[in-house]
Amino acid sequence: FVEFETAYKKFLDHLDEMYWYDKKVFEYIENGESIAGLSKKTKISYYSLYNTYRRVKKTLLEKL
Repeated sequence: FVEFETAYKKFLDHLDEMYWYDKKVFEYIENGESIAGLSKKTKISYYSLYNTYRRVKKTLLEKL
């Protein structure tokens, strides 16, 4: 249990260090927003959002 808390804190710290746009895209998608829905609401390209999400997820996994 302690290892989980430590890993989660480390995860949040790395997320906080990211550029605000990357962090927000990741948070919206992780909280259940679809990439297509977010693209439609924000008028940001689906592929731009997808690539940002994929890059952030990869970066976070590498740092843990």
